[in-house]
Amino acid sequence: MRLVRENHKQNSKTIIPESLTDIFILKNLIDPNDIITSKTHRRIRKKGIVGREGDKGERITLTLSIQVIETNFQESEVDNRLRIKGIITEGPEEHISLGSSHTINIVVNQSITIKKTEWGLHHQKYLEESIKATKLSPICLMAIDRGDATITILDNFKLNVIANISYQLPGKQADQKFREKSEKIFFKRLFEILKFQVVKLTNIFIIGGPGNVKKRFFDFLSDNWSLENKRIHLENISSGTMSGINEIMNRDILNQIAADYQYLKIETFIEEFILRLATNPNKISYGIDDIVSVLEIGAAETILISDRYFRANDEPIKNKLKNIMELIKQTNSDLILVDYNSSPGKKIEQFGKIIALLRFEMYSEYDNEI
Repeated sequence: MRLVRENHKQNSKTIIPESLTDIFILKNLIDPNDIITSKTHRRIRKKGIVGREGDKGERITLTLSIQVIETNFQESEVDNRLRIKGIITEGPEEHISLGSSHTINIVVNQSITIKKTEWGLHHQKYLEESIKATKLSPICLMAIDRGDATITILDNFKLNVIANISYQLPGKQADQKFREKSEKIFFKRLFEILKFQVVKLTNIFIIGGPGNVKKRFFDFLSDNWSLENKRIHLENISSGTMSGINEIMNRDILNQIAADYQYLKIETFIEEFILRLATNPNKISYGIDDIVSVLEIGAAETILISDRYFRANDEPIKNKLKNIMELIKQTNSDLILVDYNSSPGKKIEQFGKIIALLRFEMYSEYDNEI
């Protein structure tokens, strides 16, 4: 994400999403009733001219401002876009009617200006992390076994599954040349996915697998692909499935390459939360009301919140979240926003969508009872 311009008087920011991940983040940045401005397309019929039956008018490009009603992410084979529906508040009045409905589609590298009544702490966090993420190259994590492979992309915010491949390979009793030929067909399928879907996103690869299969695949890549400017690391893991990817996630090599990735930091915080839950529950808190209580006395050190909380239409919840944001500022606590669709996000959802690691132990009145 690139921040192009800030206008403090109008409380607006102009930004350019530079990746698909940025489009997802943009969805979380934009709230109902925000005013957004961007280029868009609209079909126009000239006044006083009666078109032929079925004539939809001329499609023109113009810049409009709309007051947001809702946002939806749309995925297609052609492109991925954020569809923002709203009411037109500003634009060339010879072409549009103020107060009418319009949908603006935002794609990668398209400039958009967002004007808010107030930029909350969670908005600032989203923006800061997405700007920092532009400096971090995604990493391809690949698990491969005989006939099974899982290909994923790890970026600053989430782990994206690109492909799960299963291919029936002949057993050891089959002719060796036939087995080698079948394995090369399997390798070729994987190579094409890397070549056409992955390499445009990253040049860093961690390939894991049991036995020699990963080394044979690496040799296949060396014979069929220029490995110049590509960083490839091989790791021993037990399978070519998602469990193999999880093994790679826990290896030192990933921490060496991706120490600054927010996703890995979130995983570490959640592991610490689970450990304390079992061994020292007085140094954690979860649930929105308990989090407010620990913040009020300055006990919260790090707070992780599912981003779905900020989409709630419940006014009491909104007010509590606003209070939490203010308390986080006052107590200098760390705030981390977590994608609720991610693996860490699903874990946080189980604890009321919000958890905290505490600076010191907290005891209830019941802890001292004998």
